[in-house]
Amino acid sequence: MGKKALRAVEEKKELLQQFMVDKILRGAAGVFGQSGYHGATVEEMARETSVSVGTIYQYFDNKYDLYIKVLNFFMDSLMESIQEAIRGVEEPQRRLEGIITEHIRVFEENPDFFRIYLAGKHDWIIDPIDEPKGNLAERYTGYIKILSDSIDELIDSQVFVRVNSEKAAYYLLEMAYSVVFQRVTGYSVVSRVEDTQMMLMLMMEGFMNREKKYQIERE
Repeated sequence: MGKKALRAVEEKKELLQQFMVDKILRGAAGVFGQSGYHGATVEEMARETSVSVGTIYQYFDNKYDLYIKVLNFFMDSLMESIQEAIRGVEEPQRRLEGIITEHIRVFEENPDFFRIYLAGKHDWIIDPIDEPKGNLAERYTGYIKILSDSIDELIDSQVFVRVNSEKAAYYLLEMAYSVVFQRVTGYSVVSRVEDTQMMLMLMMEGFMNREKKYQIERE
């Protein structure tokens, strides 16, 4: 078999492996989301994904390894979606609104991941006791930086009052989690657009530089 044919075989093998990994991760997310980390079993995940327990162990060391990789998988998906949503958006206010809007959409459309994320977030952010949790904490910190950079731009342009942009980014994320929680649990009956617009309105009014706002209105 020539080099080109061998390369084609390897590429096909890699695609099949990636497909299987993604399938297991999505199935495991459903089990973790419904049963929690301690209640979930690898056997249940195997049934959910229609594969054998042995197949899962071909790709993952143990339940903890699978749990961490589920979180990494969806954190990466979230970041990719947000980066795509704000690609080419130069105006910092529109970019900040785009980040929050996409954040709410992705979590609402993946409720199992939202439950896993919410249940474990404080564990791996506040007390990242091992390298895998430390990596998750770094991803979260990178996410905060994207938000705080946009807030800094709005502060520099005097649209927002001068605040600690990193703390403001954390507050915004907590507001976004509250919106998703209301929607995932069925407490909110309005459209996602309405909920998102309400949050963005509160955000803008809360951080708005009043003097700048009144100056623009007088002009």
